[in-house]
Amino acid sequence: MSLHVVLAGGRDYGDISPVRGVIPGGGEHSVRVGVDLEAT
Repeated sequence: MSLHVVLAGGRDYGDISPVRGVIPGGGEHSVRVGVDLEAT
């Protein structure tokens, strides 16, 4: 039994990176991510 869920597939990390671009400025940043799963 696998406890992992495949969210994306690609040739390398650049194809499926979760964040692209830059965030200008300093200070503290945070990212919130949510995933809903549905059996098919």
